[in-house]
Amino acid sequence: MRSGRWQLTHQGIAFDSDGYLIDGHHTLWAVLLSGVTVDLMVTSNLRPETIRVIDTGKTRSLQDRLTLSGLWGTVSRAEAACLKRMVRGHARTMKRSSSDEYLDWKSNARHVRFAVSVTEGLGRGVRLAAVRAVVARAHRAIDAEVLHKFCWQMKNGPLIETLKGMSDRDTYDTAERALWAFVYDRPMASGEAF
Repeated sequence: MRSGRWQLTHQGIAFDSDGYLIDGHHTLWAVLLSGVTVDLMVTSNLRPETIRVIDTGKTRSLQDRLTLSGLWGTVSRAEAACLKRMVRGHARTMKRSSSDEYLDWKSNARHVRFAVSVTEGLGRGVRLAAVRAVVARAHRAIDAEVLHKFCWQMKNGPLIETLKGMSDRDTYDTAERALWAFVYDRPMASGEAF
């Protein structure tokens, strides 16, 4: 854009009937970063559900789809990864439709956001999505204060070193066993130190 090579095309930016920007995020970001003014086509008053078919040639990430829906504000990369891992469980992969993902987020956003917030700063080398998924699932049934204490213990105790370098599945299993051991105040079944 700065070099003046930007060209006006039929692809511009688009707003839905509620005023949400549903297409052109990357273009507008580029305009902002370039510091120049460019001409753009602007489309408005599209039905909100048209976001599901815009730019389907390059798959949008779960984070993009949830954020761009305009329903829940900005969904972070950490939150999207946690949700995917939480929903997937132990399955290696799981193909979900966008409408299923929206329902997953709607019913779990509170738990996912809690898990991401209390696991902040766990450190490098730990598969955070797996740990956060365990905490998010537990948040449905366990008091938040107990989970705060567990996460503090995890950050400051030997478990964090145990989790480093583990596979995603092993991280999930170990974090889950550690959580239940913590909640029920007993040693971990497989003998790891907590």
